[in-house]
Amino acid sequence: QALRELRERGTCTPYEKEYVRRDGTRVPVFLADTMLPGPGEQIAAFALDLTARKQTEAALQREFAMRSMLLENLPCIAMVLRKGTREIVFLNEAARQAGRAPGKTCYGTRARSDPCPFCLAPKVWATNQPRKLEVECQGKHYEGRWVPLTDDLYVHYIFDITARKQTEAAVRNREGVLQQIFDLLPVGLWFADKDGKLLRGNP
Repeated sequence: QALRELRERGTCTPYEKEYVRRDGTRVPVFLADTMLPGPGEQIAAFALDLTARKQTEAALQREFAMRSMLLENLPCIAMVLRKGTREIVFLNEAARQAGRAPGKTCYGTRARSDPCPFCLAPKVWATNQPRKLEVECQGKHYEGRWVPLTDDLYVHYIFDITARKQTEAAVRNREGVLQQIFDLLPVGLWFADKDGKLLRGNP
């Protein structure tokens, strides 16, 4: 195809090709050819060694595969989004089950026309620092985390912390009951540290 384009137009669309060295190693190159004026078919070719770029691409693919595997197995909603647009690039099974979808915005999948008012993503874009926030929604408690990933991507985690909040409330309630019992004791009771400093006492 390149030779046909050279004969028809004098140049061809740049393309990639692999050459094999004598030792058997392969060298990926980027080629651009042009036909030289004059009798016969004389071709000038420009070749760029793509080895370093291909190695970098392979390393990035491995890293992305590893991160994808980690996200997939997290016990929470996890999404990789584009900065600025909040478009979902990658998501795990928990996010899919919650109705999120690639190519959609994180808020659009929740039947919203604008971002959630508590969203801290813009602060992450501006500072490149992770943020977290606890919110209550429809009777459940969630912890949201926004973490920068690359120059144009960030990760959004959503943890359901309802059970933890219920446990904390139960502990506070039990502490309140114990405090009432302590306050109603018919005898004086005080607690002090090892130096004799009074820490707590009932009325």
